[in-house]
Amino acid sequence: MDKAEVSGREYALLPIFSVTSKGATARAIALPGRAMLVLKGSRAVAHNAEGFGKGKPYYGLRAGLISKKHLAEDGDPDSLIATRDLLFGSPTAALTVMFGGGGSGPAHWKTSDGRTYKEVIGD
Repeated sequence: MDKAEVSGREYALLPIFSVTSKGATARAIALPGRAMLVLKGSRAVAHNAEGFGKGKPYYGLRAGLISKKHLAEDGDPDSLIATRDLLFGSPTAALTVMFGGGGSGPAHWKTSDGRTYKEVIGD
């Protein structure tokens, strides 16, 4: 099983989930209560999907993370990098923020062996 180190603590029993879109790959671990911790160094798409703008769920959260440089440019015009671990309330929130648009988080986050969040954790 995959392992992740967060703030000096190793989480050996928690699988690492990843998702890739438009060349950007984010990695995260599932935490109790449906929370997702997107790991530092994960990549987010630089541009929002068509139709994802003000008034859409998580738009303000994404904009705030970008303005605080928690999602920052690093020379790749198509992606942003997570400059710290980012805690989200759900797999869908993490997916939407990292990829600038909606989707089913439980169906898209997958382990290294291809199992979805939904298969491993549930809805």
